[in-house]
Amino acid sequence: MSGFTEHITLGDDEQAVVVFRSSPIVIWVHLSFPILTLFVLFLFLFPLVSLGTNGIIFFIAAVILDILLILRMALVWYGTITVLTTRRILCVKRQGFFKKETQEILLENISELACHFKGLIQTVCKYGDVRLTLYTASSGSVLRDLMQPQKILNSISQQIAIAKHGKEAVADQQPTSEENIKKGRMVPKKSL
Repeated sequence: MSGFTEHITLGDDEQAVVVFRSSPIVIWVHLSFPILTLFVLFLFLFPLVSLGTNGIIFFIAAVILDILLILRMALVWYGTITVLTTRRILCVKRQGFFKKETQEILLENISELACHFKGLIQTVCKYGDVRLTLYTASSGSVLRDLMQPQKILNSISQQIAIAKHGKEAVADQQPTSEENIKKGRMVPKKSL
């Protein structure tokens, strides 16, 4: 869970439970056009060079702009993280080279959780959105394009229950592995 401490500060009695970001599939979909453009530029390298100085200047400028676009997209994806702690959800959204936005959602303010998959690609690749409905706002918040959003939703639900009822009360309500096996349920994995 390293690498997020520069973005957020945790309280003394607060621990990070899970750190997650959007699916790597999303970044590859977004990067496909700039990478294809870069490839096409190199295909037309000789025709552009034959145009002389103007062709060379166009080629260099286009390559530099394309590389900057690729770097920006990768930075936005890598710099956008969500941290589930024992008391809150912190969303750090990078929106460019220099702009960063942090949103804090207290677990006690979450009234409803929902998991959404849009389309065939999200369903097959198992990434989607987690929608949070809040007591304190008319509109909720959406954690977008997460890998295995159902597991993240379960982690958030568990932390909400722990925050409301305490760790011991939640542990007493959870069926044991033996009870799950007797009822024919799958036993969930402990880690994300």
